[in-house]
Formats: sequence, C-alpha cells, structure tokens
Amino acid sequence: MPGYERRGPRVLPALPHPQRPDLYNYTLIFITLLGVARTWRTASSLHRRQLATVMGAALFPVLGNAVTLIQFASGGGGDFAVLGFVVTGVVTSWAVFRQGLLKLVPVARGLIFERVSDAIVVIDVEGRVLDLDPAAADLVRLMQPDLPRNLIELPSHRLLRSGELEDREYTVDIGARTIDLDARSSDLTDNRGRYIGRVVVARDVTELNDQKRALRTALAERDALDAALRHQAFHDSLTGLANRALFTERIVDEYAEARERGRSVAVMLIDLDDFKPVNDTFGHHVGDLLLKEVAVRLTADVRDVDTVARLGGDEFAVLFSWPLTEPMETLARRMIDVLHAPCVLAGHEVRVRAGIGVAVDADALHDPDQLLRQADAAMYEAKANGKGSFAYAR
Repeated sequence: MPGYERRGPRVLPALPHPQRPDLYNYTLIFITLLGVARTWRTASSLHRRQLATVMGAALFPVLGNAVTLIQFASGGGGDFAVLGFVVTGVVTSWAVFRQGLLKLVPVARGLIFERVSDAIVVIDVEGRVLDLDPAAADLVRLMQPDLPRNLIELPSHRLLRSGELEDREYTVDIGARTIDLDARSSDLTDNRGRYIGRVVVARDVTELNDQKRALRTALAERDALDAALRHQAFHDSLTGLANRALFTERIVDEYAEARERGRSVAVMLIDLDDFKPVNDTFGHHVGDLLLKEVAVRLTADVRDVDTVARLGGDEFAVLFSWPLTEPMETLARRMIDVLHAPCVLAGHEVRVRAGIGVAVDADALHDPDQLLRQADAAMYEAKANGKGSFAYAR
C-alpha cells in the first residue's frame, strides 16, 4: 500500500536455555554416592538407615536437574535443580536431628578410633556390634578364628567365649599365650538423654599384672626374710625356743601389765643335771637331740600363754602368765618328772634330771633383772640339794 514500507516476518527473541549443569558439583555428588555404596556392605542396620538417607538426599539435585531438562525439552520453563539442593538440605537436617546422624560415628575416626592401641567396641541398643576399631577386630579374630570376617551386627555376647562383656578382667587365650584384658564400658546417650548404646574399651594389662605379681612376690619374699631375721634374732637356732633377748623382753612386758593390774610375776630357771655325761658318752649330736627333746617336753607341759626359753647351754627358763592354774610347787615337781622320763635318741636310751629355781614377785615391786637373779640363786640351791630338786627364792 502507498505510504507503508514492506517488512519481513517478525522474529521472536530466543528463550534463555538452562545453564549447563555444574560438573564439579555433580562429580562430588557421584563420589559421595560411590563412597556410601562402598560403606554399605560393612555397615550396621542403623548406619545403613543413615546411609540410605544420605544417598536419597544426594539424589535430589540430580532429579531436579533431570526434571528441568525435561521441562525445557517440552517447551516449559523453571530450574528445579535449585529446589533439589534445598530438599537435600532439609532431608539432611532431618536426618541429623531425627535419625541421630553422626551421633555414633566418630568425627575424628581416622585420627583417634583407628590408631589407639586399646580394643574399642560400640554396641547398639539391641546388643549388636555397631562398630569396632582394628585392635578389637584383630583381638576377636585371634580369640575366635571361626567367627565371620565381618563382625558388624554380630551379637556382642559372641565376642567372648565367656559370654556378655562386663566391667571386669578377663583371661583369654591368644594362640600359644594367655593375656589379661581389663574391660570397662560406658553408656552412650543422645542430646535428650536417651540410651542409644554403649562403648566397651578393653586394655591389655598382662604386663601390668606381671609387674604386680612380681612386686607382690618381692614384697612377700622381703616380709619372709624380715620374719626369718627377727626369728633368728629372738629365738634359739637349735630348739626354736625364745632366746634370752626375747625372754627378757617378755618379762619386761609382764611386769608392766602386772603393775597395771596388781598381780604377780613368776619364773622358773631349769638346769639339766646330766647333760655333760650324755655329750661325753654319746657325742654332741645326741646332746643336741636331747636339748630339742627337753624343749618339746617343756613346751608341752605349760600353757600357750606361758613363755619357754633356752638361755644358753643346758639352761632353760619359763615365764608364767598370771594368774596360775596350779601352785608353783606342783608345777615344779611335775616338770622334774616330765624331764626325768626316759627317751631314746639315735638308738640310745637317755635319762636326765634337772635342778629348778623358782622366783615369784608377789606385788611386782622389783625389776626383771632382780627376779632373774633370785631365780638363779634358787636354782643353784636346788642343785646343791641333789639332782632332781627345786627351791624357792628367798
């Protein structure tokens, strides 16, 4: 038409195409899914539920991008990949708070859990093995080679032949040797205080126990040596009776108690009359046997609370604990008869008699040395009166 310029057909501007998917992000998603899939084979049921959530969350961006491509191919619009990442964040957050994601998975597992020397076992609420470190796995396989290689989800009571893991020490066989394990457990709870499992830590205390046993043995040997040295210091080596030092100590103690309670102190000194002829006739060996026999007879003739001592040579002494059950005269006469009874030593029949000196401090007014001097004087008086006699101190 006149006045109008002829124009060609109108061309509409091209619609913007979706951006090319970020290969870097999707590569990371693929690597994550691959790692999750590799972990699935050895994971426990709880971990598998957590891993399923992670895998599902990681697939949402891929699904969103696929939907976006389909929409654009059909002439539609909208970028659903962003929505996929949003859903991933929501699902992951839900898993953290509701499924306890990361609660039982150590964050620094590679630095701590994998490298400690102690055996660590994590047990879930159903009593199954949730996780264990390499030390625990190696230890269990050494103890029980017949167990399956994968110990995850194994009932915890099967880890030991003795049954359920408890807080105590175990002695277990590891091949040709035996080790001591000290096991201690602790409950695991979530942020709401709910029980979600327990962790058991077992430590090899074999060396420590060996050191303790060695220390106990050394202490026992030391105590035995101390006891032996004390016994040697206060006892006669031939007869095993108290020696003069112990006898004197006992008299001092008896005087202290007698003065406190207002009672008497009584002693006997005994000297064998026929000891030298036995030594000269049958030899020193028979003489030693005779001294041992005298010690046995004196000990048997007095009470357990009384003290029998060998003061030296063929001289013996008896300290009587007050009150007496018999008069001193009766005790002295019976002791003379007991010692005079025949005995057979190394094939020889031997008879001995004794002189006995008796001293009694009725009110504990004197001192031990004076009491012994009085008993000694009485003993020599008895020997002067004839063999097999006794005398009282004047």
